[in-house]
Amino acid sequence: MQTITRKYYDNIKDKLLLYAKSIEIDNRSGYQDANKDAENTFCFILNIIYDYQLENLNKIKNNFPGIDLGDDKNRISVQVTSENSKKKIQDTLDTFERKGYINTFDRLIILRIGENSKHHSKFNSGSLSFDPKKDIIGLMELMVEINKLSEEKLQTISEFIDHSILFETSEKENGSAFLTKQYKTVNALCYAKLKALGIKEDTAYTIIENGIAEFSYDFPDKVNYLIGEFGCGKSHTLYLYYLHLYNSYIKTTNPHIPVFLNVNLLSSFNSIQSWAQEQKIPLENCILIFDGLEEMAYGKIVDFMQELDFLSNFYPNFKCVISSRQMSILINKNIIPVKPLSLSEINTLFRQITGLDKYNIDFQLNDANKDAILKTLSKPFFTIIFSVYFEKNHYIKSELELMSIFIEKSITPYEDRYPNLRDALARLAILSLERNLGYIHKSEINPMIDCEQLLKSGYFFKDGFDNYAFSLPIIAQWFGADAIRKKYIGLEQILASKENILKWRYSLSILFSQMTYEESREYFSKIVLKMPYIASIIIRDGVFCDYSISLPSTDTCGKRIYECMSIWLQAFKGIEFGLQEDGIHTNTLAYTQEDNIIIYSWANEYIGQDVIDFSKKEFRSSTGERAVPAQATWPWIVTFEELSRRLAYYVRYRKWILNDSILQQEALWKNKKTRISPYITTDQKNNSKWIIGTYSKEQLLRRMQDTYSKALCTYKTFVETFLNPLKSQLSTYLILPCEFVGILQYICDENEKLTSYPRFSWYIKPLPISEPNQINICCKDEDEIWNNTAICDDLIMAQKTLRKDGNIFINNKIHNSDVKLSETPVTDIIYEWLENDLEEIGWL
Repeated sequence: MQTITRKYYDNIKDKLLLYAKSIEIDNRSGYQDANKDAENTFCFILNIIYDYQLENLNKIKNNFPGIDLGDDKNRISVQVTSENSKKKIQDTLDTFERKGYINTFDRLIILRIGENSKHHSKFNSGSLSFDPKKDIIGLMELMVEINKLSEEKLQTISEFIDHSILFETSEKENGSAFLTKQYKTVNALCYAKLKALGIKEDTAYTIIENGIAEFSYDFPDKVNYLIGEFGCGKSHTLYLYYLHLYNSYIKTTNPHIPVFLNVNLLSSFNSIQSWAQEQKIPLENCILIFDGLEEMAYGKIVDFMQELDFLSNFYPNFKCVISSRQMSILINKNIIPVKPLSLSEINTLFRQITGLDKYNIDFQLNDANKDAILKTLSKPFFTIIFSVYFEKNHYIKSELELMSIFIEKSITPYEDRYPNLRDALARLAILSLERNLGYIHKSEINPMIDCEQLLKSGYFFKDGFDNYAFSLPIIAQWFGADAIRKKYIGLEQILASKENILKWRYSLSILFSQMTYEESREYFSKIVLKMPYIASIIIRDGVFCDYSISLPSTDTCGKRIYECMSIWLQAFKGIEFGLQEDGIHTNTLAYTQEDNIIIYSWANEYIGQDVIDFSKKEFRSSTGERAVPAQATWPWIVTFEELSRRLAYYVRYRKWILNDSILQQEALWKNKKTRISPYITTDQKNNSKWIIGTYSKEQLLRRMQDTYSKALCTYKTFVETFLNPLKSQLSTYLILPCEFVGILQYICDENEKLTSYPRFSWYIKPLPISEPNQINICCKDEDEIWNNTAICDDLIMAQKTLRKDGNIFINNKIHNSDVKLSETPVTDIIYEWLENDLEEIGWL
């Protein structure tokens, strides 16, 4: 328990350290009045400490030369300065001597506003007796004296600081005010988000204090990307990082100014530099912390990242950390994953919130889905929700179940007072999501809703200009799903563009997991027919971990599976799944169910009925049997997974072969039906222990150039022939036409003998649509491609300028591997590209 005396002392110490740093920032920012403010502040404090009668001499005569404070009675003079150079001190002593101040003052104190006041230099003080060890003092020396004061004097100084220093700095738009405001904002954000989850005030502050004390992340590079899924604690980690840096900064153990900003707030500025200039932030000496990169419009992300790279090269001491979910644009950047909670940490957080010191969260896990739930609870957001709304003997089923509990229980206390609160939040969610989770001005909020009550609920936080934002993105996304369901926003409006639908992706996933089957026919079928690739992402985002314990009738379930499959096939018309043999009807489904297990099989053709009883023998050869997810939309999931399984079969067993193409030539060669080799063959005796040694450097280079040239030409035709409905989402296809750049490392000794297995690094860079593909592969001893960040930046810019429409689906990166030889090299490359592209959009 802190004593009153200790509280006063701690308040003085913390505020003076902050004040000193604020003055330092002000001076760097060009705000010279900060020194004048300091003269008045320290005049008061010194008088209380030493019982002096100091006066501000600059009030007697403006810019009083050499000294700032004077006490004629005690013959003490003081200069207050933020400088600590030998020259500055000697200049002061020279002025003291020249002006004859020795006739009025016997002692000169140099008060250095900062901690480092030590000087071992010798000074020429003339007729003045000046001892640098005693007469040059800083905050540390001042705090030693303050610690000796009575409680009454401590209270006097503490109250003066609270009412004087903070009042002055809050009124001025300068560096110190900005730092103070930043600290309060970040601290409030961190607290508000915990409060929004239902955590009690004292527990929230304990979690924050412990988090700062135990902060263990290391961000070693100039530009660092903190990456994680929803609920893993990206924002909370950045809050703690800022508060950790702030504490170090005011104690002068960290020389860099911490600056926190939500990326969305940059939208009204042309650049980071223009924002910093307005706020008077010295970028050359900052650690910038940006939250929410994924909330920025995709086109602006590229400009933002390039400016960060520029600043990191321009300023030697520049550093920044940016939070984001994983995005393809971050490939080859400096990525630091958010650390998941261990089981021990989950239990610690649970006990901290519930007060159940000996309880083990394992007791609440059902063995059937234990691993999946532990993965959910490894994200702090979900452990907090579970802990706040903990009920014994209630087994956790899924992330979405926890979210539903959180929303329902947290909103209930306010519904009696505001019956239309859900509707208001749904409409506000539309504004927020359309702005990439941006701010909503007070004027846009229904006047029937008490904004202060919204803040107290924890659902919202406010900046200093009547702008409100949802405290947690998931709240906006949850009520966004509600807005779609209530038809406050039309699905057609959401589906109007790829970029727009990605803003609503999580709301659609939430809605998918909540809706009835009948609603899914109205909403989800439209998404399947218009953007089937988005439908697959929504399914993967929204699947429950738990399984259904009851099903509708066998007849109803069979019809729903058949209906969903028919809609999928309509969306993917032109892709061969082996499920629509006559080109009109979906093949007949044989179906039955036992308890909550479905058993089904698809016929090889349509036999006159959509669905028949599974007992018929002809269907026993290819059977699917499974439990179904505990959500009404499970027929969409079952049919999607069936299509994904069949697509994987076609890809992994290479069932598609283009007639009259290199793929057909390679197939004939492999099956020994032709003697004409489809690839460039060897040209020498083996000069190594590897079979690849039968190729000379020049011959292997020719083979690589020929193989990749054929692969580029063939891939486009291949996709358009077999996967045309998906072509606008396949990354490699979207990059074409391209320049293929590669380096073959074929290292030999002086006898031309291969000394190590050849390696190959490559990337593809988009070209204007009207240009042909280009191949640029060469042999070099050194790999100039792998881990080359300049190349990555060049690829990002080329994608942005040349592939605007498909940019959000392009996942371009640098590749590096051993050289692979096979009998079907082009086939191998094409199917490898296809497999990677399909995995990116969730179909494999």
